[in-house]
Amino acid sequence: MDQIELTALAVNKKIISPEEGAKILWELIYTQKERFSLTSLSYDSLMDFLVYLHSRFIKMLEVYNPADGTFLAFLHSNIRNSLITWKKFSTRKNVSEESCLGVMEIEYDSEAYKYSCCESSLKPFVNEENHSIEEMKEEWRKRICSKKRKPDLKKEEKLQRDALLILALKSCYNITDELIEKVSFVTQTSRNVLEDMISEAKNSISSKITRRIMCTRARDNAFFYHRKYSLEIPRIRKHSNWAEHLAARYEKHTRMWELANQKLLKSHRMLVPSTKTVASILGMSVRHCEYVMKRVQTDVDKIKLKWYPREHENLPCQRKH
Repeated sequence: MDQIELTALAVNKKIISPEEGAKILWELIYTQKERFSLTSLSYDSLMDFLVYLHSRFIKMLEVYNPADGTFLAFLHSNIRNSLITWKKFSTRKNVSEESCLGVMEIEYDSEAYKYSCCESSLKPFVNEENHSIEEMKEEWRKRICSKKRKPDLKKEEKLQRDALLILALKSCYNITDELIEKVSFVTQTSRNVLEDMISEAKNSISSKITRRIMCTRARDNAFFYHRKYSLEIPRIRKHSNWAEHLAARYEKHTRMWELANQKLLKSHRMLVPSTKTVASILGMSVRHCEYVMKRVQTDVDKIKLKWYPREHENLPCQRKH
């Protein structure tokens, strides 16, 4: 007697549970898809269809009565009807996902920062209160009209200007037009000149961008199969050859996913031009560029415009106590 018929009879006589019988049917249909006219489905589509059918297998085994006919004919009829329904459902789902792609999010198993924050790099100063360029210009005019600046204040201004230009070039991949305008005003650098420098810095990391895109695609692809096999394995009969095969593939893609995440977090994968390149574009020595970066890391307030509650104290310089 056919194994499918034996499985149905075993469930009917309560030798095995409907869940166990469904796993046997799941594996038989996957390995003998020609028998059920499913050869037109690709590997991924067949797996998705079988996942869709799993709950129906349990219901079919529960309601099957041997006196009504063979289970194979009953199974064939249900698979044919379910295939039509599944194709309609899949088509509607794909159209819905495409139209809502901008607002849908995937629930990842790993920490969110590995997907959202690893693309970030150093950015030039953005004031916490997000003052407009007009406000900045007004404050700058107040500063120009204030008392004569002292030599130590001029040094701080030069440090601020160099730091802002360095950070703007370091952030060439992410910098926005609004930030470019602010940096251009504060550093007294022509916007066209600044945009040319940023473009040159971005061109210097073109190979980094390509490598990061490839690494990101590999990460996403590995994660897709990691999730896919994690959903398929519980539906397969344990200790079967197919279960071992899926477990091996699951471990392989999980390792690839974790390795890609680790690569994306390494400094050489960040989309930031080298200090040597930035120094060359700005016409300063590498040593001076490193010195400015070190000063900024130890005291970021050195490059911030100070904004105090009282109007006459809103001067873009260090406040003296």
